[in-house]
Amino acid sequence: NEADPAEGVERLAAYVRRHRIGAVVPSRVEDAKLLHHARPRLGGCLVFPISPPAVLDRLNNKWSFAQLCREAGIPIPPTGLLERAGDADLAAPGGLDYPVVVKPLELYGNRGVQRFDSADQLRAYLDRREQHGVLPLLVQAYVPGRDGGHNILARDGRVLLSLSQYRTPGAHAIFHRDPDAEEIG
Repeated sequence: NEADPAEGVERLAAYVRRHRIGAVVPSRVEDAKLLHHARPRLGGCLVFPISPPAVLDRLNNKWSFAQLCREAGIPIPPTGLLERAGDADLAAPGGLDYPVVVKPLELYGNRGVQRFDSADQLRAYLDRREQHGVLPLLVQAYVPGRDGGHNILARDGRVLLSLSQYRTPGAHAIFHRDPDAEEIG
């Protein structure tokens, strides 16, 4: 319960004690933030290492993450922030050319990701006020190809597990080994 993290911490601590849980690993950013606060109340239960909530927020928000990538010199597609529906009247928000991809700032798993080939398409989407069309939205130049990611589990600088994934057109995740990504990671 993000509105009352103390209640969530107490409920989690009681559950861990009652069921003698030996380890807890968060599966979502919200869970990781709760575990950050709960860790001292979980006794001997192992908790997966978690960054402080402010770091998680910066990494989870696509706009702040894009800024972090720029600061670090990590190449990303040209990116802008769509803050007002009227901005859709521009050639493309952030001075980008169409087509563009629009993404909610804090959703994951491709939820709410939309491609637009024109300002008219983007404006119509914003006018419909669809569930994931809530402003502000991240806008990026469309890059053709398969959307994917690479996950690494490491300890003390040594990679223990490496797994890549991509999404099907139906947004199902397909996990696989990718030797090229493993070499980079």
